[in-house]
Amino acid sequence: MDYPKPSLTADMCLYSPEADGLYVLLIRRGRPPFAGSWAFPGGFVEKGETVENAAARELMEETGVEGLSYSLVGVFSEDGRDPRGWTVTAAFRSCVDRNAIHAIGMDDAADASWFRISFRQEETSLHLSLTNGSETLSSCLSDPYLSAGEIRYRTQESDGIAFDHGKILAAALYDIAEKHGAVI
Repeated sequence: MDYPKPSLTADMCLYSPEADGLYVLLIRRGRPPFAGSWAFPGGFVEKGETVENAAARELMEETGVEGLSYSLVGVFSEDGRDPRGWTVTAAFRSCVDRNAIHAIGMDDAADASWFRISFRQEETSLHLSLTNGSETLSSCLSDPYLSAGEIRYRTQESDGIAFDHGKILAAALYDIAEKHGAVI
């Protein structure tokens, strides 16, 4: 019997807690879809490659950053998360000192930049704002639900953030706060 198969990707959320807040590293996409928008470093898993190795490889290829330890944020498989078709991603996170990381846009990333995260939590929504000093990105997430005991959001409206990376960032923020205490 034939079963439809999704494409598999891996994304990396590098975050840096600082005295003035929490920062996240994003890359500006150099190619469609979402060319010019910002996203986590990441990409397609190659045949025979683990998602963990793919996340590390894509981070190195797109930013030049390598040799980090990281842990799983979650698996994101909602229909429509990628306009190229059915795509499932495994998202990882790593806590770093942004002053010790020299990230540059490489390969299919047109740029790389650290963004300061601010957010406003409401009863049924989360409003994210990310700024790097010259650009401000936003994402409004709503319709929260529990997935495997973790808060996730069904709906995302974004300005400047590619794919469902606002949802992934929200999951990473909850994960960071739960495992490391409130850092924001």
